[in-house]
Amino acid sequence: MRAIAQRGKALMSDVETELYKVDVPVKTRHNEVAPSQYELAPVFENANLASDHQMMTMETLRRMAPKFGLSCLLHEKPFAGVNGSGKHLNWSFGTEDQNLLEPGDTPHENMQFLFFCSAVLKAVERYQDLLRVSVAHAGNDHRLGANEAPPAIISVFLGDQLSDVFEQIEKAGSAKTSKTGGLLGLGVGLYLVYSGITFDPSASQFQAGAPAASGQSLAALAASAPFALEASRSGPLRITGFRATVLDLKF
Repeated sequence: MRAIAQRGKALMSDVETELYKVDVPVKTRHNEVAPSQYELAPVFENANLASDHQMMTMETLRRMAPKFGLSCLLHEKPFAGVNGSGKHLNWSFGTEDQNLLEPGDTPHENMQFLFFCSAVLKAVERYQDLLRVSVAHAGNDHRLGANEAPPAIISVFLGDQLSDVFEQIEKAGSAKTSKTGGLLGLGVGLYLVYSGITFDPSASQFQAGAPAASGQSLAALAASAPFALEASRSGPLRITGFRATVLDLKF
């Protein structure tokens, strides 16, 4: 994506500073699809606290925007044919010291994960009407199914690895193997190769590294990046350790 417009970047920078003052751990900042649409995301935290921080973030955006000659629109569909505000919530649950939706490297052997993942699947199937009602209002129903928004249905996506594990259990009563991630080529001569990502329900946050400065070595980039990198002089750059945001806010 191109650089954020100067006024938009100045607003986001000041909003971040104000949020840091009240302990809202916001970090992501980038353009979004619609003209003058931007996105930010707090770091993973307790669900009750995240809900409060979401409201504080929206209030801060609206309060700060006029100082830059801007108006912050948080409506789901402010204009026909373009994106509006969309807030994504990725969650997990666990004990004080364990994430109960952590599949590990061999999810077919992880009975604790399989048990709790099955419970989530059953809960979504049994209470799908309540889940749908929880996001059903005029603005969001008008948004769903258009302009990048998800369709107005309740669904579960497990990914190739976990789908295969549960299919083995369904057919044979148990699973014997777990698929491993491959490599995704980008089809260009000078390239990065991203490690194939298997779906991780325990995902807590996404970390993106800054682009390499002119002349910066691959080893230097690997050393400074906030996600895990494996660098080789003879091979492609391999990126691992991806996580999803617990909440991102488009505005």
